[in-house]
Amino acid sequence: MDDAETIPPPSLAARLALAAITLAALGLRARDALRGVSPEEAGDLRHGSAWKLWIDSEVGVNPPLLKWIVNLPFECWDSLWFGRTLSVIAGTAAVALTFFVTRRVARGSDTAGLLAAGLLAVHADAIRNSAEFRPYGVWQAVGALHLLALFHLLDDRASVHAKRAVIATAILLPQLHYFGLPWTLALAGVLALSADTRALAKLYVPAFVLVSPLLAVSLATPGLRRPDGHAVLHTILGVTSMELPSPAAVAAPVIDSFGISRGEFYMVEHGLFALTLAALLLPYAMAERRLTTHERLLLAGAGSVLFSVLTLGQLHLVRSPIVMMTLTSLPAALAAAPFALAKGPGRDVMRITTAAVLATGLIAFWTRAPEVDRSHWPDAFLRTWHQHDDVRAGRDVILYPQATEMLLYLTASHHAWDQVDGQSRCADGTDHCFDWDGARFVVMPKWTGTPPDGLLVAFSPTPKGFGAGCTVVQEDAPRMWDCHPTAP
Repeated sequence: MDDAETIPPPSLAARLALAAITLAALGLRARDALRGVSPEEAGDLRHGSAWKLWIDSEVGVNPPLLKWIVNLPFECWDSLWFGRTLSVIAGTAAVALTFFVTRRVARGSDTAGLLAAGLLAVHADAIRNSAEFRPYGVWQAVGALHLLALFHLLDDRASVHAKRAVIATAILLPQLHYFGLPWTLALAGVLALSADTRALAKLYVPAFVLVSPLLAVSLATPGLRRPDGHAVLHTILGVTSMELPSPAAVAAPVIDSFGISRGEFYMVEHGLFALTLAALLLPYAMAERRLTTHERLLLAGAGSVLFSVLTLGQLHLVRSPIVMMTLTSLPAALAAAPFALAKGPGRDVMRITTAAVLATGLIAFWTRAPEVDRSHWPDAFLRTWHQHDDVRAGRDVILYPQATEMLLYLTASHHAWDQVDGQSRCADGTDHCFDWDGARFVVMPKWTGTPPDGLLVAFSPTPKGFGAGCTVVQEDAPRMWDCHPTAP
């Protein structure tokens, strides 16, 4: 193990560079926080007491801790913005903490720390997930703080503050997201495998004990979303590639030479980049020494996420934001990997190669055709929908797809759809419906082939044949149709 006392503090230039990177990270996340409300955020805004949030079926998917912190002190719209602010602050803090985590593993290299922090600062998924009222940005900051505290404890076993920080953050991680359990289990496993660190593995016992009631509730909760094998495969590729793609110029020849469908472009470009990242970790296997505990902890943390997707994905649909857990340790492991090699030309080549590969992935990510931002569609629709009153002629506004009703209701009223009591917002008690501003808004879960009666509005991509028999009255943002039932 390296003597931590021999690692000098960061240089003034490194501190200034880190400050610039952190400010850039804050600006990017604050800007993204101005997006419209996502369906996931709308679903996380729930009413009721702490007990109601505990027994709610959503506990089978996400722990209640963040909802307690954000929902209980505030009402709906204020909760949303408090949750976003918390995510932005935490996601920005994670960037700075990653610098120090990486620097410790890379034996004091400012360059390695800045590389990992810079990657996290401008990573599009890290920006997006640190700008929403969701647990990922907060989890990432707590995870980085946990690693930093654990590294400090490894260097100074007598540090009471480090020990308390390890215990506290270990407790928080699975309470913020269930993936915190396999992540902390992996770290505890690394510590337990060595006689020198075995005693430290006991620090994780309180975390495992305190999360056990949640696990019991989660396993016993009926009606969880069923796994989707295709989505799991995409998630695995996203996790292992850190959602960074190979350039199209590299992926396209592979697709053409193997006769792969162009529809699988995502899988090829992310699969190729995942293999490239695996190659960048080879210095750990090539090292002429035993890996340090710090290095093994980073690798175990990153590997635990992939293992969890492979296993838990068979029970429940795992979504792509899980890459945030990978970003908590893998960038640090990659940036520090060259330092597993002895000093010399080989180490320098690996440092340059690592920086070039990660920069290539970021460039390929940011230069792809941008996704359509539909987050502002509900707000845009609510500002202009009365322009179609003559077409609607007092009939219903029909929303597609399901769950649009709670998103639109939140945007219109700044009040959450109360999923705890399950009540309808329509006077006649119709399911998935609400009355607003002189109209009834009702959901159409899927297109049946028979036109409904009303103004049909699609807030997401539609299947082939959607709206057949209806007249298009608006082409985009969102698309609308004037529909009348077909005469028998």
